Amino acid sequence: MNTQELINKLGQEVVISYISDVKLTGGKKNDQQGRVTKLTENLLVTLTSNAGEYQKRMQTNVDVNFTPKARKWGVRNKDGLIEHNGELYVEFLVEGRGISTYQLDGQPILKDKIVGLPATTTEQETENDVVIRCVKVSNLLSVE
Repeated sequence: MNTQELINKLGQEVVISYISDVKLTGGKKNDQQGRVTKLTENLLVTLTSNAGEYQKRMQTNVDVNFTPKARKWGVRNKDGLIEHNGELYVEFLVEGRGISTYQLDGQPILKDKIVGLPATTTEQETENDVVIRCVKVSNLLSVE
């Protein structure tokens, strides 16, 4: 899928598959650092150009003065994608469950065998958190 086709799908609910590098704790002392990837398949998401506003609308019993947390990295471009260090990222809201598996040096590895795998956290810390993620456009395997 080219970038323009992806931009045309912003705001739509789609099923994506992607691969991403996993940052582990322990720094350079962790000999698995830089060698672990996560393959996520069949994940139902809404591609978005403004996840913070979407989250604000989705909250129930939230103070009317709720302000989504600002981006910690990257700048949203005019097309709604995120630009960071010369790469494009797409932001999405997780709507359903996908299947995730891990690889060490390209070979399958069980999650509990990964040293320094950080815990998953939510970012906005609201009662009904909407899970917002970004993935490098070049790491998308499919968008359907």
